[in-house]
Amino acid sequence: MTVRLTALLLLSTSHLIQALQPVSLVTAEVGVNITFVCPRSENMGDIFYWYKMKVGYMIQTIVEGYFGELSLRGQFKNGRFESTRVGNAYILNIANVSKEDEATYTCQAGTSYNMRFIDSAHLLVKDPTHKTFYVKQIPREKSVDAGQSVTLQCSILSETKGNVSECPDECSVYWFKSGSGDAYPHIIYTDRDEEKAKGSCVYHLSKLIQNSSDTGIYYCAVATCGQILFGQGTNVETRQDLKPVGIVLGALLASSVIVVAVVMV
Repeated sequence: MTVRLTALLLLSTSHLIQALQPVSLVTAEVGVNITFVCPRSENMGDIFYWYKMKVGYMIQTIVEGYFGELSLRGQFKNGRFESTRVGNAYILNIANVSKEDEATYTCQAGTSYNMRFIDSAHLLVKDPTHKTFYVKQIPREKSVDAGQSVTLQCSILSETKGNVSECPDECSVYWFKSGSGDAYPHIIYTDRDEEKAKGSCVYHLSKLIQNSSDTGIYYCAVATCGQILFGQGTNVETRQDLKPVGIVLGALLASSVIVVAVVMV
C-alpha cells in the first residue's frame, strides 16, 4: 500500500523534474490491433505502470507491475488489453481498437523513491464511417439598393461524400451579423432542420436592407456532432447613389453633345 501511494505521488511530480520529451504519434483505423513498447534498462527499478491519459478525464492505470509480475487493472480486464515483458521491454497490446481507445499511453518505471516516465505515444484512431462536414455560404458578396431584400444561402456539405449536401443526424443553424457599427457579432436568427425532410441541409436567410445599419458580414454557424462549423461569411453592401460631382459631369457632357449637334447643323 505504501509503495502504491508513493508511486501515485511521484506520478505528478516526476514529470516536473524530467526534461520535456516528445510524444510519438500512432495512427490506426478502427478494428486493428496496436502494440506499444516500453524499453527497459537494467537500473530501471522493479515497479512498473502503463497509464492511459485522455483529455478531459482522470489518468487511468492500465497495468501495474512489481518485480516482473504484471496485472491489468479495473475496466482493462476486458480481453482486449494484454501486457507482457519480453526481454528488455514491456509490451502493451490493444486488440480491436475503437475511438474510445484514442488517448496518450505512457509507461513509468522505477523504485518507490524514484519513478520516471520512460516513453509516451498518442494513439489517433480513424473511423472510415465517421462523417465530416463543412459549411459553405453563397454568395460571398452582395450589393443591393436600400429598401431591397437579400437572400443568403448556407449549405452543410459532407467531405466524405464528395462535397455533397447532406444532413447530419442533428444540427442547429445560427445566423450572425458583424457590421462596422456593431460592438461584437450578434445572433439575428436561429433555424432548425429546414430542409432535413428533403434529405439535404440548405438554409436560407432573407433580410430587408433598409439602410447602412443593415449592412455588414453575415455568418452562418452550424452546431452539429459536438462542434460548431462556421461559413466564410457574406459581405452585404448597399449600392452608392451617384455623387454630386458625377451628376454635374454628366450634365456638362450632355450639354456639350447638344452644342456640337447645333454647330454641325
